[in-house]
Amino acid sequence: MENSLSNKIEAILYFKGEPVSRKRLAEFLGVGMIDINNEIEKLKENLQNRGLTLIEDGEKVSLATSGETSELIDKIAKDEMGREISK
Repeated sequence: MENSLSNKIEAILYFKGEPVSRKRLAEFLGVGMIDINNEIEKLKENLQNRGLTLIEDGEKVSLATSGETSELIDKIAKDEMGREISK
C-alpha cells in the first residue's frame, strides 16, 4: 500500500488526537503549504462516507467521528460512563 502524504497526515492527526495547524503538518512532513493543502483536500475526499471526518477550524485540522456515527458513539460513551459510576 502506498504511504502517501495524505495517509501520513491522517496518521499524525489520529496520533495527536487534537487539532494540528497546517503549518505544523508541513514542518512534520518537510513539505510546503501547497502540498499540505492539496493533501488535506484528498484526505477529506477519502474520508467521505466513512466513520471519520476531517474537521477544519481556521488553519487547524483534526479528525472526528462522522455525523452518521454520532448516535452510536453517544450510546457507547453513555454506557462506559454508567459503568464507571457504578464501580
